[in-house]
Amino acid sequence: MLKLNSKRRRCETGEIDLDFTVKRIEATLFFEFSYLLIVECKNWQKTVGACELRTFCSKMRDVDANIGIFFATNGITKDAKQIIRNA
Repeated sequence: MLKLNSKRRRCETGEIDLDFTVKRIEATLFFEFSYLLIVECKNWQKTVGACELRTFCSKMRDVDANIGIFFATNGITKDAKQIIRNA
């Protein structure tokens, strides 16, 4: 089960669009998730680059989130995909 904690949480690296507390429920998809899930949304005209994905990874570390979801309306660059593969 997900509970929305706050909008626009700030951390050392910047602003987080959404964050949720994940209640672990055995035998469900959520059992493996950490207790904190963060979401970043980019409604940009251009593709999102590696720099933004690195920043998102830093935000995850800043707030001790193990799960992050990154939405990009117009996709991400090849370099950004490599950041995801190496995260």
